[in-house]
Amino acid sequence: MDVQGQEGTEARTDDLTLPVFDDQWYHLELKWTVGGDVIFSALDGNNTTVFTSTTDTSPLFSDPGDMTMFQLNNSAADGGSGAFDNLSITVEAAPVPTSLEWDGPGIGDWNSFGNWNPNGIPNLNTQTVIFGGLAQGEPTLVGTNTDVTVKNITFDNNNTYAIGGLGSVNMESDTNVSSISVVQDNHQFQVVVNLNNDTGVDVAASSSLAFNNALNLGGNTLTKTGDGTMNINSQLNTGGGMVMASAGVLGGVGTVGGDLTNNGGTVAPGNSAGTLTIAGDYNQTAGSLAIEIDGSAAGEFDVLAVTGDLTVSGGDLNVAFAALPGKFQILDVDGNSSVAFDSVNDTGVLNVLFDDSLLDSTGELIVNSAELGDMNGDLLVNTADAALFILALVDQASYNANNFFVVSADFNGDLNGDLSFDVGDLGLFSALLGGPASASAVPEPTTLSLAVVLLLAIAIRRRRRV
Repeated sequence: MDVQGQEGTEARTDDLTLPVFDDQWYHLELKWTVGGDVIFSALDGNNTTVFTSTTDTSPLFSDPGDMTMFQLNNSAADGGSGAFDNLSITVEAAPVPTSLEWDGPGIGDWNSFGNWNPNGIPNLNTQTVIFGGLAQGEPTLVGTNTDVTVKNITFDNNNTYAIGGLGSVNMESDTNVSSISVVQDNHQFQVVVNLNNDTGVDVAASSSLAFNNALNLGGNTLTKTGDGTMNINSQLNTGGGMVMASAGVLGGVGTVGGDLTNNGGTVAPGNSAGTLTIAGDYNQTAGSLAIEIDGSAAGEFDVLAVTGDLTVSGGDLNVAFAALPGKFQILDVDGNSSVAFDSVNDTGVLNVLFDDSLLDSTGELIVNSAELGDMNGDLLVNTADAALFILALVDQASYNANNFFVVSADFNGDLNGDLSFDVGDLGLFSALLGGPASASAVPEPTTLSLAVVLLLAIAIRRRRRV
């Protein structure tokens, strides 16, 4: 299109209106020649000037909407001249943004063009999606009923985002490595997440990310970093692959659809007490396994269930114990098991000691009362322990046959700390029950009859007080 302008006047005044397409842009390229003081102007449909120039440059207008008028105006009394030369208008696909931030309502559709800034629909393996501070509601639910593909996802809002719907989010990168980052607060996927390549999940301290629908590894590796928490809560995870816990906490009550390697993080089954299942092998070389025990019934203590082999060659077992002593099967392994924790630590407040000798064979952790004077393993010292105290003094083999969950008769009954459980501990035990401590002053009684009578009398007296 060639248009010649007139000196001192507008060169073209007739309107040129372009159709509008959501997913396309207009490129307008104009060339002109000027002589003297001539101004080039571009105006929109409201006659508002959107561009001016006094040179013969060739500007490029993107997405001008209803820009309809282009002018060459004489701006000086001494005149000037100008002419348009080659006005080209093309309609083509919009430039593809590499980063889009959610700018939609509190409940919105991923696949709505206007819900993103810049406008568009993220669905390419070159694009990063940001769920940040532009959200217009709190919390925010973003739904997709179709499958979408992105390279990276960042959650950076102090209100919760939940990504849901009947579709799926595919993590796929043109560089073969994707990332999911949580900068702050607690967020969740309620939609299926598929890994089409290796993916890093970084969760900042005091923040969390939950996969509440299927997390399909697709034979790839998901590496958890950051001091925050990632929870896997779905039972539908498939595809094989590996999850690597390198930092922070990895927990949940779902299934890891592949191997789990702990080389520096904390694996914490359950959301509170519960079972985390590994549909593959579990390997721990560093970090820790964190177990919560709130009771002896199923569901009251954590379980790490492994369908393959379990190998622990380092790291710690940290147990938050808040129950009565006993045996707890915290490891349920279908394959071979080899357990060698660097240490077994009590992170609770009760006076107990752990025996991990059965973890290799049965997966059971034995928890014993370490309360001095507690002879029946209930973490209390009362009249119920009196007869057992005497039984242990008279016939320790018979006492041990009862399998009370105490460290040992020699440990729990040694009240005077002389590394020997004998009659010399009777007086202190009597004092614990509210009787006279002078019983320990009997140096070498010929029998235990006086001690038995004394302890039984104390027991009877305490019962009458109740």
